[in-house]
Amino acid sequence: MISIKLLRKFQITTQEQFLHIAAADGAPGLDLLVEDITGEFSTSDLVPRPIVMSDYNSDWDSLYPFSAFLSPYKIPLTVSEDYVSPWASEQGLFVSAINDFRDIEAGTRSLTLLVKHPGIVWSGALLIV
Repeated sequence: MISIKLLRKFQITTQEQFLHIAAADGAPGLDLLVEDITGEFSTSDLVPRPIVMSDYNSDWDSLYPFSAFLSPYKIPLTVSEDYVSPWASEQGLFVSAINDFRDIEAGTRSLTLLVKHPGIVWSGALLIV
């Protein structure tokens, strides 16, 4: 039995959508499945190649630490030009900075991010250096 993981990701800042497909511990035929899905739903004619999974691949953070054992693919999805994200509306995703303090002399900034995301299970993480 093969366990396939699927993750649809919508990038709110660029409006890009991706389908992430992965399997753990080897999955015979996964590359053929990815090829078929790419042909049906992707914006690209190129067949995706496996992506290297590392501590810096944040696409699968929601499955950490299990994500370390995945062999992932990333497929760009076709998005209609008239698509409007429900997260762009007033009831959707809201991100703002509060307690924003900048120390010009030290060259530092500290802030608290306020993220309201009704219906979103995983909002990701943000690290500003």
